[in-house]
Amino acid sequence: MSDYLKKLQADPREWLLQKDNPSARYFTLLHFCGSRKDFLEVVSAKKAIMRSPEVRKILSLQNEEGGWEGNPDSFAPASRSTIWQLIFLAELGADGGNRKIKKAANLILKEMFPQDSKTGLKGKSFCSYLFCYMGVALRGLVLLGYHHDERIKRAFQFVCDRIFEKELSCRYRNHLTCPWGAEKILSAFVEVPPRNRTKSMKEAMAYCADFLLRYDLSTAAYPRTGKRSNLWFKFGFPRPWHSDILETGYILAKAGYAKERRLTKAVDYILSKQDHLGRWKMEYSMNGRMLADIERKGEASRHLTFRALYVLKKRFG
Repeated sequence: MSDYLKKLQADPREWLLQKDNPSARYFTLLHFCGSRKDFLEVVSAKKAIMRSPEVRKILSLQNEEGGWEGNPDSFAPASRSTIWQLIFLAELGADGGNRKIKKAANLILKEMFPQDSKTGLKGKSFCSYLFCYMGVALRGLVLLGYHHDERIKRAFQFVCDRIFEKELSCRYRNHLTCPWGAEKILSAFVEVPPRNRTKSMKEAMAYCADFLLRYDLSTAAYPRTGKRSNLWFKFGFPRPWHSDILETGYILAKAGYAKERRLTKAVDYILSKQDHLGRWKMEYSMNGRMLADIERKGEASRHLTFRALYVLKKRFG
């Protein structure tokens, strides 16, 4: 038995592989079953994602222009605008080559990342360049296969420059460095293939990871002037501009920091949340606010269980 499985109350992999959640099945096949992307079973799971109720509902509500609610260059309305649909589709593992998704992505690239912008960004699109919004937007587009686009490359360079200029500060935190911003930016960087990461991107990744690991993640002991958000301690999927201990641990693991001593308490906290079946419960949900609900609050979540297993496998092997 693998060392990471010894940390579990039970082995949930068979549950993760059930076909009623093709997204979780796809990611589990890739990371826990020794499968390659071109293996027939994985290809089949990827195709099944596009037939899942969540993906079908989101795409069914797409307008002729290729967008959804609100202006295509805006994050409003929250959880229902065009950029949010692309982000949610990307997190579910949707196919970036799908005709409807390509139409939406091209609309976002045109409106949020105009060709004539020196930075690759359109100002109001990113709420005065909040790092959390920049991170989730770039992550979504990279997951859908757009990291080669010159506009995205320019946007990444702008993000890198801004990180070292502003040190991830956020006006909503009285200009203190923002852990959610750091995590969301890092979550975009980690999806860019290593061979395509520039020197600036690697330096920015290290900067974000160092800040996240500098404080006790299990207590979210980051500098603040106000009250600590309880959202840190409620595991959820998908997350918008905020994060939690599991998501942050998952992104740090993807960035190569799973074995960091400074993650010990965070991993212990993640382990403490599993149930007797080795599963993790959905404690935070945006259901009712999104165009399509994803799993159920208060019940075991395949998406969260996959992420927890990913962290454990990378840490314990």
